[in-house]
Amino acid sequence: MIFALFGKKLYLLPILDMYNSKIISYNISDRQNLNQGRYKLNKVFEKSPYDTHLIFHFDQGRQY
Repeated sequence: MIFALFGKKLYLLPILDMYNSKIISYNISDRQNLNQGRYKLNKVFEKSPYDTHLIFHFDQGRQY
């Protein structure tokens, strides 16, 4: 998701739990790149139990 704040373009990367429709993590960056995606995935894995079977779906056709 892209939005502007004070004339600056920012990228929002939310991670949504599809089971209960809650945002479990998010990141805001001035650049959309691989590091932004990696950072958020690492944060989600830190919060999740080891034996959780997580499924990730990247939408919007973006490449990280």
